[in-house]
Amino acid sequence: MNVGKHDETYNSSDIDKTTSDSPAPTTDNGGIRIMVCTGERMKSLIEDKLYKAAGVKCTSLEVRHSQGLSNEFQCYSSFENDIIKHI
Repeated sequence: MNVGKHDETYNSSDIDKTTSDSPAPTTDNGGIRIMVCTGERMKSLIEDKLYKAAGVKCTSLEVRHSQGLSNEFQCYSSFENDIIKHI
């Protein structure tokens, strides 16, 4: 599986817009799989604007920052599997 990486170093809508306009990785069956891990305050931007057409939703996957930042993180995806479930 191909995985796209989005490092949200800068909290900028321009960066997210550029990322959402980029070609998404595809699965073997031709379906599109998108995963975005970012701060929970980005929920409305992710679900209602940038990735709405792709069906990206908040998941139950627990995301933690490697440097121990205290703000809440969420994982959003356009798919579910044994580990990733939409909530």
